[in-house]
Amino acid sequence: MNNFPDFIMYAVTKENIVVDCGFGNEDSVKSALNNNAELNKNEGYNFIPMTLENSPAEIGMVYDGEKFYFKETINA
Repeated sequence: MNNFPDFIMYAVTKENIVVDCGFGNEDSVKSALNNNAELNKNEGYNFIPMTLENSPAEIGMVYDGEKFYFKETINA
């Protein structure tokens, strides 16, 4: 029995800061926080697929191109 979801979870970033999390496809993501509003790439959002290697991601974290970090831990 496989209970793994068949959709991709994304960290939604704007200017490399996580502003939301959601699920969907490469062109748009359904917001997990904003009443399932649809966020689009053409509005300046970037969708980073959540993987075991780069996760976890939380709102307010910075994405450095590989992993998510809280800003105060990047230069620690």
